[in-house]
Amino acid sequence: VAFAEEELRRDALAAAAEAAGLAAQLSRDQYASGLVDFESVLAAERALFTSQDQLAASEGLVASNLARLYKALGGGWKSEQAPRSDARSEAKPSEVEQWPPRPLDPPRSVFAHPESTEATP
Repeated sequence: VAFAEEELRRDALAAAAEAAGLAAQLSRDQYASGLVDFESVLAAERALFTSQDQLAASEGLVASNLARLYKALGGGWKSEQAPRSDARSEAKPSEVEQWPPRPLDPPRSVFAHPESTEATP
């Protein structure tokens, strides 16, 4: 539940950060044209940096919640068992069911946002 809720929050924060980036760019353009004072630029950039900071914190929480989910489902470590002398131990590795099952790959967006790698002027 926490993972899903934080993913929704992260998505909303990503949209807010993108909008704040556009607002900051617009504010810089207006300042360059002499339409607004520099205080407007500073306010827009402060809002942008606050949004980006909240987005980064949310991405960390998504990753943390995903790790907790894997752990709760029983994944994330290998169990050490004594060798067994049954048919399963004689089977080829490709024929034996892997246990514990390999956890699913985390969503790519948890660790990298291509749109956030651009440098802000």
